Amino acid sequence: MKIVRTIYLRGFSKSILWTVYRRSLLSLETIYYTNMLSGFATSLVQALEAAGTPTDDITIQEYVPTYMPRILNDVESAPLYSPAECGKEQLLIKMVSTCDIRDDETVLEIYEGGLSFTSIPIFRQRLCLIGTSYLCMNPVEHTLVMDNHSVHGPSATSSLSLNHGELSLDFVLEEGMDRLINTFSFGPTFSAIHSSSMDEDQIQVTLIRSCGNSSDSEGFTIYEGATRDHAIYSQTTCAAGVVNLYITRDLYTIVMTNSNGQVWAENSMVRIFYNSLLGSYRKVVVGAEESAVFALPEVIEAGAAWKYSSEAMVGTSWTTENVDWSLISEYPAISSITRYFRQSYTLSGTGFRSVIIQVKTNGGFVFYVNGVEASRFNLPAGEITATTQATELKESNVYRILRLSLDAYSAVNGVYEFAVEMHAAEGQIGQAEHFECSVEFTIYEQSLVANGVAQSNKAGMAAHSVENLFDASISTKYRVTVTSSDFPVEVTYTFPEGDEYTMNKYVLTNGDSISAACNTWKIFGRKNKDNDEWVMLDSQDNVEWSKANESLSFTVNNVDAFNAYMFQCSSVVNIDNEYNGNQLDMAEWILRIV
Repeated sequence: MKIVRTIYLRGFSKSILWTVYRRSLLSLETIYYTNMLSGFATSLVQALEAAGTPTDDITIQEYVPTYMPRILNDVESAPLYSPAECGKEQLLIKMVSTCDIRDDETVLEIYEGGLSFTSIPIFRQRLCLIGTSYLCMNPVEHTLVMDNHSVHGPSATSSLSLNHGELSLDFVLEEGMDRLINTFSFGPTFSAIHSSSMDEDQIQVTLIRSCGNSSDSEGFTIYEGATRDHAIYSQTTCAAGVVNLYITRDLYTIVMTNSNGQVWAENSMVRIFYNSLLGSYRKVVVGAEESAVFALPEVIEAGAAWKYSSEAMVGTSWTTENVDWSLISEYPAISSITRYFRQSYTLSGTGFRSVIIQVKTNGGFVFYVNGVEASRFNLPAGEITATTQATELKESNVYRILRLSLDAYSAVNGVYEFAVEMHAAEGQIGQAEHFECSVEFTIYEQSLVANGVAQSNKAGMAAHSVENLFDASISTKYRVTVTSSDFPVEVTYTFPEGDEYTMNKYVLTNGDSISAACNTWKIFGRKNKDNDEWVMLDSQDNVEWSKANESLSFTVNNVDAFNAYMFQCSSVVNIDNEYNGNQLDMAEWILRIV
């Protein structure tokens, strides 16, 4: 049974508090109330008495803040300081602000509790100020008001991130909105289903809920497995705050609902953390409900022991057959051109769709999954033998990253065999062996756009460069002047050297004019810029756009990983348009793996 000694009553979610804690308040000592909830605190004690719970030692008292609000005026800069310490029950919240080109777009105010005509903010920022600031907050619900006096709406690059430990919440004021009222808390929240204690085979994850405008109709339930037989957590209405959940390494389903059949309000979300962000969920489909699945990642950590051999191998049978090599994590100095590493992993969960692999080297390698070559780095094309040297010695040992779809590799009873053959460059014999490899199985759809280089055969107009296609903002565009003879216009996105990602879905967003949107294109992938040709992965002809700044998703039948991808546009909707003729105008090209 969970020991509950303190309750903080807030103006939100009080109707479900009793449902949650009815059987877990035997050790309750203190009820703190805010927002004039003393009457409800008394009612709670009376309800406990009626249920036979001892209440003689329960104290009811008002929660009085022990800090002075930090208020920014029109000219002050964001404070770049961290308080030495907060009050005993308070939480230190780190706030990170980013701004678009319009610094007057977002006015921020944070209130403890609900919002009323007499509320005084504990934080106010009248201009969008880039920087980091800190607040001490009580572990109760707070209200964040975001105003845009010019009603332009900020871009996706203008936002507020609130952080406490590993937990974080991100808030934006969507385009065209003049005000959003959000509620959040880094203190405890409540549920209609109470998860009390952790079993030996369970792992603790942390859930944090934030609420947007009119979130009373929003609820969600988390079920164990892919069916809805066993619910482990539920909210019937949006209750901002934090709760710890205890789960196993298995598949879980989150079902998000809205009794009005609408999407969830902007900034209304559920985020789940396990060391880092495990998943962020928001209902974005009109209808009664929307569901998603999640699971704890299964990982072979960097630095883990691998089976090792420096004896020359012939063929690739060694990548899957039983071997009696030593299982070690500290390897001898390089004594042969090629060294061999093996690792087996059995998935305990289900539903995993992709894998992230990182190999540390300054030489060359071939990576195999279940006997199939998945990638090679810094090695020539063609047959590779035990005497094949790496093409060159790289300046430093860095991690080469592979993101692969598991659809390409057949596992037997959930077992995956990973094999790496490391090849030394000239002059490496006798040097230290720096091999490290990590493997992470993932269940989520992921964006592949990060740390790459964008290029085009047609330079963009001023302030409309090709990099804008990959900045996660539909407010910026890649816009070029074109005539019929300028096609095809080619955009390439190249990952860092040695990194190869499998792209099996992409999202294109057009620009401010339908007539200037690309409507016929091809998508290509390339392994290596030095000796590999472009491979066509997808083509679309005469695509119909219904509005400006529209996003369309396309699934690609691809299981291969590439170092670069190319978008080749061969025509726009109407090159002769009176107002936007002779232009190609696109906002985003997002590469994804699902």
